[in-house]
Amino acid sequence: MFKVIDLEKYKRKDHFEFYTQNIPCSFEITVKLDISSFYYFIKNNNYEFYPCFIHTISKSISAFDNFKFSLDQNKQLICYDIIHPSYTIFHKDSKTFSVLWTFYKENLNDFLSLYEEDK
Repeated sequence: MFKVIDLEKYKRKDHFEFYTQNIPCSFEITVKLDISSFYYFIKNNNYEFYPCFIHTISKSISAFDNFKFSLDQNKQLICYDIIHPSYTIFHKDSKTFSVLWTFYKENLNDFLSLYEEDK
């Protein structure tokens, strides 16, 4: 589900209009990140790195409304309640990959169960 953002009341309306009308853009970020405690947690619990990483990123995204914004079919600004992650998996036998979606669950074990079903 999502809610439509009322642009007239949106405090970043001017920025939104400037960038959507004049400079269509996206953003990316590369940072050094210490994941030692995360790594030890997954290793101590015999979890796979990749699905746990997907869950952790999804949990971080879900914590901030600004990361859940999008435009609907009518170009209205909306904010999703939840972002369900999409990700790729590699098929060793065919040397190809697939893009999958898994429903996000806040509980790690619930998410991992869904990940295994989707994989």
